[in-house]
Amino acid sequence: MNLKKLLPIIIGFPIDGELLPKLVSLNNTCDKEKGVDFDIHIPHITLWMGFIKEEDLNTVIKDFYHIFRSISIALTIEKGQIFSGVNGDVLSFDIAFQRELFTLQNRIFHFWEPYRVVTECYQGFNASTLAYVNDFSEHSLTNYEPHITVGFSSEIIQLNVKKFTVENPEIFLMGNNCTCLKVISV
Repeated sequence: MNLKKLLPIIIGFPIDGELLPKLVSLNNTCDKEKGVDFDIHIPHITLWMGFIKEEDLNTVIKDFYHIFRSISIALTIEKGQIFSGVNGDVLSFDIAFQRELFTLQNRIFHFWEPYRVVTECYQGFNASTLAYVNDFSEHSLTNYEPHITVGFSSEIIQLNVKKFTVENPEIFLMGNNCTCLKVISV
């Protein structure tokens, strides 16, 4: 298979409103050289990720935006935590259980999963990103743990903003470290 014909995709909620500047400020304290830079990448909550054939994207993009629009979900940040990964410690904020979010993640997972392609390599992606993307089903459905990744840092920081709202999931072109590079629209 021609690897140039695969697209790494993230389906997720972009973070905006009063939470966005706080996340950008925290990201500025992180090690941006490792590859999570909110000046370049879009903070988000992932609902699905995977590699798909470029030709399949055109098939599903309009249907996705038609089906998954006019969605608004109130969420709560539960806590900040450090995840020890292969490439370093990562600061993230866990999202408290919210049935509507989990139901939506399940529906989006089943919408996109038939288009998933597993690949052994993708230019510009490190091995841990590739493994996480290829095995995203292990992090979905009953194993889904929604969070907002802030960046590479060993310091746990708590936010004073706890409640926020997300609206209308987007299709993003994915970068290394499961970052969102840009919105792919119709």
